[in-house]
Amino acid sequence: MCYKDNCLVCKHNQSDICRSIRQMKRTPVATAPTPYRLSENAMLFEVGDKPGLVGVLKRGYLRRERLTREGDRTVIGLDLPGDLVGELPGRTVKYTLEAATDCEICHFEPSAVERFIDEDAVFRRGVVAAMDEQLLRQLNMALIRGALSSRERILAFLLWASTMIPCEPLPDGSVVISVPVGRKDWADLCNTSMETISRLMTELSVAGIVTHLEGKRYRVQDPARLVEMAGLDDPFFTDTHPRHPTLLTAINAVSRKNGTSEAERPKYGARPGRTKPPEVDHGTGKTQG
Repeated sequence: MCYKDNCLVCKHNQSDICRSIRQMKRTPVATAPTPYRLSENAMLFEVGDKPGLVGVLKRGYLRRERLTREGDRTVIGLDLPGDLVGELPGRTVKYTLEAATDCEICHFEPSAVERFIDEDAVFRRGVVAAMDEQLLRQLNMALIRGALSSRERILAFLLWASTMIPCEPLPDGSVVISVPVGRKDWADLCNTSMETISRLMTELSVAGIVTHLEGKRYRVQDPARLVEMAGLDDPFFTDTHPRHPTLLTAINAVSRKNGTSEAERPKYGARPGRTKPPEVDHGTGKTQG
């Protein structure tokens, strides 16, 4: 089986970069991607390196890390299966890339990548589209970390996981979500601690909203309530290019089953209890209205 046949049966072959490779005018066998495997916590490259375009992540998850001025480790994002790995040739990376899980990468031959970027417009467009999608996801993660409370960040990541791994809708309207990384990476991505995540998951279990099944799997008994508690708008947590059935898909399915149209379904962007503060008369110091 040649590498193009392998690409055709790969479940990530609809990603921007993989689709562009298949549409290229010429893809010599000598430049075919080769499998490159990383064990969990292995480093692929670090700040200051010029790795070029390494390839496409076929299996597993990679974490992007930086060090703060105080020397603390911070995780700024995840690379998902189907993502482009690396940077444009000659660019210096500003983050360290490590394996959050065991990984497999379809590795490109560096000289071939540089040549294709220069000569093939289809490949060039695929690279730009892939990088644009990853940048948007990283901006969304920055918004989660900066705009939401610690509690909301944890729930937002749990919801975001539903865009990375297929949800498992159950007949009673609940949904099973799998978190793709370990609890430590979950905490680092949310800028919180593992103890805070454990306390919140216990509270949600007691309230009958989320139940921890085993390993990294969680059963969400009330998906709509979880979205509301996270303070997110629907389009935000469904991702720009969802690769799997998302939690919103499951919520809409339950709404249709109950005879509720999407227009009638409540929107969950507004956070209850937050009202505009009263205006203050700075002359008297008294509130108005």
